[in-house]
Amino acid sequence: MQVAFLPRNRVEDWVIHLRRGERSNSEQPMLETVWKHFSSLNNIKCLGESLRIRIIPILEAFEHKHRQDYIGVVEAKIREMSQKKQSMLVFLDPDTGFITGSPKKVHVGKKELVRIWCCLSPNDWLVIYQHFARVKKSNRESWLRSKSEALAKILDIESGDVHVVTGEKVTKGSGKRSAEHLALLAAVKVRPHTPDRRQG
Repeated sequence: MQVAFLPRNRVEDWVIHLRRGERSNSEQPMLETVWKHFSSLNNIKCLGESLRIRIIPILEAFEHKHRQDYIGVVEAKIREMSQKKQSMLVFLDPDTGFITGSPKKVHVGKKELVRIWCCLSPNDWLVIYQHFARVKKSNRESWLRSKSEALAKILDIESGDVHVVTGEKVTKGSGKRSAEHLALLAAVKVRPHTPDRRQG
């Protein structure tokens, strides 16, 4: 399931660095099949058919002032899909990523993460897009580690249970990499109980 936090007004190419344990030096460009469909969220369904997996995009428009209603739509869809007794991956794709403080329109907030996590069943995955903060290259690893630890605390899991994939943004058509970076933070639900809501 893709939760895109629409509207999104641009399409970008990504070069993904898969991180297995320590840093991997291998770079793998995204499948051409992915980019054939990625220009339209609705086309994501067709991508799923070609890959023999079911992809369900949340197409409702996201409005910051009605963000709790939007998360309610996501919760309802997760519960609906959970009835099928199949594992799912929920991909949250806000413009910037998650934040522990008060979320702006480009973020998904802490309480919203808890709400979504609580809806997931054991063996379901939660994946979150995270744009890198403007920190020095030498500080990126520690910054990313702090984000992983913050996510683990929100979800009430061990920090080592947060998986990280990093990538470098490529400007479409130019072939030049920019200085901006991204990460995907992922965790699998292994326990049926919910996180401690007293976290705030």
